[in-house]
Amino acid sequence: MQFDNVGLTEMEATRILKEQGPNIHSRKKRRTFLQKFFAQFADLMIVILLVAALLSFGMAVYSRDTSELAEPIIIVVIVLANALLGAVQEHRAEKSLDALTALTSPKTKVIRDGALCQMESERIVVGDVCLFESGDVVTADCLVVQSNGLFVNQSPLTGESMPQEKVASKVASESSKVFCASLVTKGSCMAKVFATGKNTEIGKIAGMLNDTKDNLTPLQHKLKQLSKVIGIVCLAVCVLVLVVGFIKGVSQKKPDQTLTEVFLNVLLTSISLAVAAIPEGLPAVVTVVLAKGIVKMSSQNAVVKRLTAVEALGSCNVICTDKTGTLTQNKMTFVGLFDGSGYKLAQNVPPTNKLLQYYSLCSDALQYAYGGFVGDHTDISVVAVTDTIKNSTRLCEIPFDSTTKLMTVVVQIDGKNYCITKGSLEKMSTSPNYANFKRYHDMLAQKGLRVLALSVVEAPTNFDKSTLQSNLNVVGLFALSDPPRREAKRAVALTQSAGIRTVMITGDNIQTATEIAKKLGIMHTGDIALDGQQLSKLSQEDLANVVEKVSVYARVTPEDKLKIVKAWQSVGKTVAMTGDGVNDAPALKSADIGCAMGSGTDVAKDSADIILTDDNFATIVEAVSLGRTVQDNIKKAVNYLLTCNIGEILAVFVALLVWDVSPFSAMQLLWVNLVTDTLPALALGTFKGESNVMNRPPNNKNATFFDGGGVAKLVVGGVSFGVATLVGYAVGQSCGANAPSTMAFLILSLSQLFFALQTRSNGGLLKGGMTKTMAVSMAISFALVFVVALVSPLQSLFDLVTLPIPMYLWAVLLSLVPTVLFEVVRVIGSSKITIGKTSTTKKRVTAKV
Repeated sequence: MQFDNVGLTEMEATRILKEQGPNIHSRKKRRTFLQKFFAQFADLMIVILLVAALLSFGMAVYSRDTSELAEPIIIVVIVLANALLGAVQEHRAEKSLDALTALTSPKTKVIRDGALCQMESERIVVGDVCLFESGDVVTADCLVVQSNGLFVNQSPLTGESMPQEKVASKVASESSKVFCASLVTKGSCMAKVFATGKNTEIGKIAGMLNDTKDNLTPLQHKLKQLSKVIGIVCLAVCVLVLVVGFIKGVSQKKPDQTLTEVFLNVLLTSISLAVAAIPEGLPAVVTVVLAKGIVKMSSQNAVVKRLTAVEALGSCNVICTDKTGTLTQNKMTFVGLFDGSGYKLAQNVPPTNKLLQYYSLCSDALQYAYGGFVGDHTDISVVAVTDTIKNSTRLCEIPFDSTTKLMTVVVQIDGKNYCITKGSLEKMSTSPNYANFKRYHDMLAQKGLRVLALSVVEAPTNFDKSTLQSNLNVVGLFALSDPPRREAKRAVALTQSAGIRTVMITGDNIQTATEIAKKLGIMHTGDIALDGQQLSKLSQEDLANVVEKVSVYARVTPEDKLKIVKAWQSVGKTVAMTGDGVNDAPALKSADIGCAMGSGTDVAKDSADIILTDDNFATIVEAVSLGRTVQDNIKKAVNYLLTCNIGEILAVFVALLVWDVSPFSAMQLLWVNLVTDTLPALALGTFKGESNVMNRPPNNKNATFFDGGGVAKLVVGGVSFGVATLVGYAVGQSCGANAPSTMAFLILSLSQLFFALQTRSNGGLLKGGMTKTMAVSMAISFALVFVVALVSPLQSLFDLVTLPIPMYLWAVLLSLVPTVLFEVVRVIGSSKITIGKTSTTKKRVTAKV
């Protein structure tokens, strides 16, 4: 379709874009990398540690004892390295989320060079002429130049929830302007842009909100609270270590030592223990893990807009999905036409057939400059095979409405007015020949075909718009085929094995919907199918009582979707709901996981948590799998960090009580923290999913990190780390000075790294394979441990020594103890579960016999 003398040329638009900049709102000012780096030092314990290190450095300079300079310098270097890693993690997470924001930015239909095209909204400039229709988000401030029953919701700007009618005018006024971020709820328009980016009304407001803080997700908030509790406990223990250590240090003070030196040594150790033991990095690790999960989902065609959706996905119990385009291919094909006297296959219907031409006139499908079509896929399937009547003028339109399920136009052809209506046959029951068409309609629907009815009547010159849809005369039925997606049946079966219920919701006839649901395995013996009329007779409470038996909802309105969501939630389920229309927004917002179609309206996308770029049901299932994996990985990372930290605290505290000295210096503790906490925890957080992730029930949305014996595992793991370290310290005492610390350092470091390998899979140390990230992380971590322990200059800096070869063997064996212990416990636990399942099976068999 050509639009002569309308809009800008591409050359003009490019020039204006260079002059005025892209159509983007003023964004929140981001911290620079240096600001992120220095923000890592906002933690009180880090500040105290640095102050203590500087005091130690000052004393060494004052006493001119150069041997004492190494420790405070290395402590500062390690703290700087930790801060650098933290800043890098934050920067990478931010970049990942920025890339996802670009994926969700809307596109706009614009007239350039006299032809219709679709482009990224940031390329729109002042002077462009845009087309907006029901479901679109207005992407710039515009003056309406042509209007067709246009109603716009301006609540993002004004707060008014009721849609406002907009009319065309050459003079700018409140009723002729549409503003950026407004939602087109009804009708369509052609509008000329007069402001973009930061110059729009919403852009000016956005500039004032740049200092708002990002909210934490529920999971991050839960972790922050957990970190505080653990931090308080750790600080209490570290204060106790400081007191006990100082008392012990005074009793063993060397003649050349001052009390200040003794106190500083103990202070450095206790603060280092606090820094190593307090999991202050947990929220950061979770942010990185969530961001990586979101990036992975985007590569699988599920663009996540809100972090909370990732958390909810792991707990999803029910997926309420549209049929057309989600379970089916959305490749609508016109397959046949019934004209009241006989049925013709599509190949036998010529492009000039009058019914085809009438249908195309009652359609908003448009052709792009490059040859493709824009509009409803159902309309395109008919319009694409039709020779449109050229000498026709549309006089009036009643847009398709989800309640009436009809669209009506009045078109003038050769001086005569025709009222053409298309839509659901059930809504045309006033037609005198309804019964004849109803019989054939049901026959087609039972074959799984989608059927649309067409009514054509002559309209008077002075027609009354309000009565157009009450005077109907059905002249034809259009049969359309939209076969199920190949992957849909397998995806439905996968949800069943994962304990997730799939429910089909469609505007189609109940017979068509039931047939498709049976083919896909959604509907089983004993399941119920309800249509819109039956649903409307049920109260919210009545629906809640039967909702778990209903597998198919047909001829429903978007308002019915909200009712269905609330019914499932009232029985304690976590619900995912798909949608693509303007009126789907309330259901998408109310659902625990709102999934908008990539081909859907901007309003639906704005309300959703996830956008399915391929409109595919299988993508939702894949997203659920990834959501479960993200939850599993976060739990693994949290349990790993806390278990290791408990082991460190126990080792230091018990050693002080038994040997009157800490087994580690401040540098050694910080190095262990740097090596074992950072890379392994992140590798665990980004590890691949378990093979059985979709063969178990959904996660409990109210579950804690320690459900399923988590507390016992923490205690057993922490104690085993501590005991192995202390045994190594005791064994090392036969090998001279610094040998006990060397043994303790090696065992604590290696045991935690072995434990990370064991934690990566619920199947244990030898299961789960090895990802590249995990392999690289573990290789670097092991290398950092052995470089410090074996390279002579670094040994001296860290107060370590070279041990006899048998001692290294003892160190490796003792460091394997916690991992072996966990493997034994896991195998015993798995055996009990298997025996339990076998016993249950036997009981069931006996009962049947």
